[in-house]
Amino acid sequence: MPDSKRKIFVLSLKAALILLAISQIPFLYGVLESYWLRSYLESRPLEQTPPSPFMDVRGVVHVHSANGGHSTGTYPEIIEAAKKTGTEWVLLTEHPREPQLYREMSDPQVLMIYGWEEQLEQGGRVLRDKGSLFSAFSEFDDESVPAEMDGLEIFNLQESAEAHNNLYTWIEWLYHSLTFPEMFFFQIWEIEEARLDTWDSLLGSRHITGLAGVDAHQNLGLILKTAVGQEIARVQVDPYEISFNTVSNHLLLPPGAPVTEENVLGALKTGSSYICFEALGNPKGFAFYAKNSRGTFPPGSTIGKDSVLKLSSPFPVLFRIIWEGKIFKELEGTSFTVPVGLAGFYRVEVYLVDPPYMVEEKPWILTNPVFVE
Repeated sequence: MPDSKRKIFVLSLKAALILLAISQIPFLYGVLESYWLRSYLESRPLEQTPPSPFMDVRGVVHVHSANGGHSTGTYPEIIEAAKKTGTEWVLLTEHPREPQLYREMSDPQVLMIYGWEEQLEQGGRVLRDKGSLFSAFSEFDDESVPAEMDGLEIFNLQESAEAHNNLYTWIEWLYHSLTFPEMFFFQIWEIEEARLDTWDSLLGSRHITGLAGVDAHQNLGLILKTAVGQEIARVQVDPYEISFNTVSNHLLLPPGAPVTEENVLGALKTGSSYICFEALGNPKGFAFYAKNSRGTFPPGSTIGKDSVLKLSSPFPVLFRIIWEGKIFKELEGTSFTVPVGLAGFYRVEVYLVDPPYMVEEKPWILTNPVFVE
C-alpha cells in the first residue's frame, strides 16, 4: 500500500475510533447516573416505625408463562423467582390457548392463582382469576372502563418498557447488564398521569382498585441448548426475578389471616392494598390506614369524618395526600396523623426526598384510597 493511502487509512481509522468513543459518552453517563442513584438509595437512614395493625403480603399481578404462549417461562421458574424476591402470591393471567402445556402447580411458600387475560372486542383487556371473583381492566388509554370491573391497571411494566424499545435503550441495557442490572428499570420507567386521572375520576363515583401489572413474560433473550435439550448458555433480558423486584402489589390483611386465594382476591377487590415500586426501596415499615374510636381500617374502607389518617415510613419521604383527585396536603417526614374533615376519597402518593433527577416526581408508593362519608 502506498504511503499516502496508508496515511489516509490510518487517519480514517483514528477518526472512526474517536467518533465511536464519543458516541459511547451518553451510555457511560447513564451508567454513572445509575451509580449515583444506587448510592442515594443505599445512604438513606432507616428509622423505627410503629408496627402496622395489618399484615403486609406482597404479590404480583399479570404474569404469563409458555402455557399461554408469548413466553418461554415455566411455573417452576415463576415460583422460584417469587421465593427469591419475597413474593407471597402470584396472579397468573394466561392468554387462552389449546393445548395447555403445564399442569397447575402449588407451593407452600407461594400462592399461585390461575386466571387468564381476555381481549375485549370494543378494546382494552381484562385480567381475571379462574373463577372471575376479581377482574381488572388493562390497556385503557382510549377506552371507557366497564362498570363491572373491580380493578384498574394504572401501571404496566411491559408497556413502560415498550415505550422505550429502540436501539439507544438496548445499548443502555447492555451497559447496565455489565454494571448495575438492577438499576436499568429507571431508564425505562414512565408514569402515565392520564391513567391516574382516569382512576381519580372513577373513584369519585365508585370503588375501583388501582393496581400495577408486571405483565411478565420472560421471553426476551437468547438460550442455547443441545439437541437433547440440555441448556448450554442463557442471556435473559427480562427474567421473572427482575420483573417481580421492580413493582408489586401489597395487600393489607388482618393479623394472622392465611394467605389463601379467597383472602387475596378479596383484598384486591376491596382495595385493601397499595402499589410499591420495589426498585426504590423495601416498604417494610410503611403504613397507611384510618383510625377512629371504632378501630383501625385499611385502604378500601369507608369511614366517618371523626377519623384520622395514619402515615409512616421507614425513612423520610414526601407524603402527598390526594383528596378527590386534588392535592389535599403534603407532609415531609416519617410519621404523621392527619384528621379528615371532608367527605370524599383520600389516597396517598409517596415520593423520595431530594432524589436524583432520574426519579424526581416518580412515586415510590401509590395507595388505594379510604372513603369518608
